[in-house]
Amino acid sequence: MERRTRVNPKRLNPKSKEKPQTTYGSYLDEVWTIDNRAGGVTVAQLNDATGNHRHFYACNTLYHVYGLTDETGALIEAYQYDAYGKQTVITDGNDGDTVVNFGANDVRTVGGASSVNNPYMYGGYKYDPETGNYYVKNRYYSADLGRWLSRDPIEYDGGMNLYEYVGGRSTSTADSSGLIPDDKEECLSTQKGQITRCSY
Repeated sequence: MERRTRVNPKRLNPKSKEKPQTTYGSYLDEVWTIDNRAGGVTVAQLNDATGNHRHFYACNTLYHVYGLTDETGALIEAYQYDAYGKQTVITDGNDGDTVVNFGANDVRTVGGASSVNNPYMYGGYKYDPETGNYYVKNRYYSADLGRWLSRDPIEYDGGMNLYEYVGGRSTSTADSSGLIPDDKEECLSTQKGQITRCSY
């Protein structure tokens, strides 16, 4: 597996000179970990399994983030999505622990932002809490509308509807580039360079 590490441009602590770092897997939007080195946290402290400086992502086969665990493996935040990506953020309630256990006291916020500043959610896309939209490499996606907010940059090569998200197949298909659904991209690449309509 290929391992890529990128520095996240948004700082969790504006007073710190250190920026959070994200580790990615081999797929374009496959996030593995996010490290918060704000406040002078050292690399040794990131690996000591005692603090909350490193969070691990739990994702499904479409790379939707369903949970964040801390260094001890405790679930600190969980996510649920509707068919087009509108998130519900689940955080710990007031039951005396700091773990999400899906009990009646856990707090569920529909359309909410992460309480631990997690920028990645539906499809592994970067969530913008100010607009409530997802940034997907080439354009913004609105989970409220279930559509892209701008025209398809590849025009009609991606289909007749220039704002449609994954051809209406959001429960089984992802779009890692914001240009063309991943399964259609595979289909198109097998047509020897000729763009033809694939049957679904």
